[in-house]
Amino acid sequence: MISAICLEQVLATMTYEGRTDIHAFIIFIAKMLVPVLWVGAIVLMDNLNVHLNAKVKEAVESVGAKGIFLPKYSPELSPIELLWSKIKEFVRSRQPRTRQELDQAITDAFNIVTKNDLLRWFSHCDAMTVLI
Repeated sequence: MISAICLEQVLATMTYEGRTDIHAFIIFIAKMLVPVLWVGAIVLMDNLNVHLNAKVKEAVESVGAKGIFLPKYSPELSPIELLWSKIKEFVRSRQPRTRQELDQAITDAFNIVTKNDLLRWFSHCDAMTVLI
């Protein structure tokens, strides 16, 4: 599962089978994230190898957005880590046993993410100071 959030909403999410390799990540960036980005948007990423790929930077910048990387080993500065915590807790509580049940649990989990959650997560991580 790959996702992107902003202060207002979950911008894009993609689920797939397998690991997050460059192929999966480029598909997410090109097909899911870039279409919802805007001029001046800042895409905050950690230092996962797939994030550092030149194609990712090129795709993000193609719409007038900018990619910024968190310092190495700093999940405490990443609000999306708090999203993953909420999503995982919800999905585990459903105890899905089939792919269909898993897909529904993931959908339901994202549907309970509120704007207030997003604001709290960004505030908690003090993510804005990373951008200065």
